[in-house]
Amino acid sequence: MAEEKKSAREKKALYLKDPKNWIKEVNAACRIAVIDDSPYARKTISKMVENSGLNFVGEGGNYQEAMMLVSQSKANLLIIDVVMPDMTGIEMLDHLRENHQNLYAVMVSSMDHEQVLLESIAAGALDFITKPIDEDILHKTLFRLAQQIAEDSQ
Repeated sequence: MAEEKKSAREKKALYLKDPKNWIKEVNAACRIAVIDDSPYARKTISKMVENSGLNFVGEGGNYQEAMMLVSQSKANLLIIDVVMPDMTGIEMLDHLRENHQNLYAVMVSSMDHEQVLLESIAAGALDFITKPIDEDILHKTLFRLAQQIAEDSQ
């Protein structure tokens, strides 16, 4: 008989009981990369990811660097800026997902427009965070998605 998935309450209890084991479990499945054309924003968001304790694998400033992170570092959770010079983050996510269907994404932008949010979700992003990014909100979002990736990979 297949083992049933843990309920949200059971997952929270596991995290509260043994957070180091929980981090180890999700880090085995989740590899996070930051894609933003602004070096300052990229470094700031990358530092926030590192502070979370989750598996940070790198950062990039354009589509080619994002593709390299996905292909070589096996990044499977991307934090992507919506406004980029060569192509939008939404277009980038579309192109990346053509060859990497198991890619998860959080879109970030200083533009807080409903249309951008809807386009991000339509492209396959699982969440959208408005800049300036609140570190607690980013961590909660990443923990939730890392748990989802760990469950999906089982």
